[in-house]
Amino acid sequence: MCTKKNTTVNKICRSQEVTPVFLKHLKAHDSIRSSFYISDATGTTLRGKELQYGVVMCVHKVLCLQSWALYVVPSLMNRRPLVARIILEGGEQLSVATAHLESMEHVHTRIEQLNFIFKQLQSGIDTVKGKSNPVLKDGNEGHHHAFLLGDCNFDADANALESRAIPSGYKDAWLVTHADKKKQEESFTVLDLKQRIDQVRFCSSRYMPVRMERIGTDPIPGVKIEGITDEKSRAQGHTADEFERPSDHFGLYVQFDRRINI
Repeated sequence: MCTKKNTTVNKICRSQEVTPVFLKHLKAHDSIRSSFYISDATGTTLRGKELQYGVVMCVHKVLCLQSWALYVVPSLMNRRPLVARIILEGGEQLSVATAHLESMEHVHTRIEQLNFIFKQLQSGIDTVKGKSNPVLKDGNEGHHHAFLLGDCNFDADANALESRAIPSGYKDAWLVTHADKKKQEESFTVLDLKQRIDQVRFCSSRYMPVRMERIGTDPIPGVKIEGITDEKSRAQGHTADEFERPSDHFGLYVQFDRRINI
C-alpha cells in the first residue's frame, strides 16, 4: 500500500507465508534495513512444525508507528492477524491489518477470523470518535482510516459466505480502481487459480485508491523450477523449461491518494 501527499511517499508493505529464509532476504535489502520498521526482525512469530511461516509488516520510518500487535484467533493452521496503529500528519489515525486467513474448506473459521479482525479495526475507529485526542489538529477530529490487506482464501467475486462478514463500510480496492472489470484476468494473483483471493479492503473518509496492479509476475531469470516431471508440469499448466517465480502468489501494489475535501 502506498499513500502520497505532495512529493512524499509513505509505504506500508505486508507479506503472508513469510518463511525464515524470506525474512533473511527481506532484512538484507538496503532500503528495508535503512527506511522501514519490521514487525518481526528475528522470526519469533513464525510458526509451524514442518514449515515455519507467518505474517510480517514493514512500515516506513517517516510514519509515526504507534503500535502493532499479533493476535491469536481460532485457527488449525497457526494463522494470526497483525494490526498496526499509525498516526498520520495532523493526528489522523490509521489502522492496518494483514492476515493469512484459514485455507481450504474452513469457511466458518475464516468468518470467525474476519469478525475478530474487523472488531479490532472498529476499536480504532471507536477510540477516535469517543475520545478527545490532543494530537488532532482542527478539522481532523474523528478521522480514522482502516485497511485489511491479505490472503483471504476466498474469491472476492464469488458471493462467498465470508463476504458477508465484511462490514458494509469497507470497499474493495480492486473494484474501485477497476470498475469496468475489463481486466479481470489481471486480478488473479495465484498461479493456476482464477480467483481473487488476495484482497485489499478499506474504510476511509479521506483516502481513496487510484492505482492497483499485480507485481512480482515475472519469472526469476536463470532459476528453473525444480523437482517436477514433464507430466506434472503439463498437468499444472507449466512447461518443462519454465523458470521459478518469486512466489506462488503475485503481489499487489496499491496507491492511495489523500483527498482533503472529502
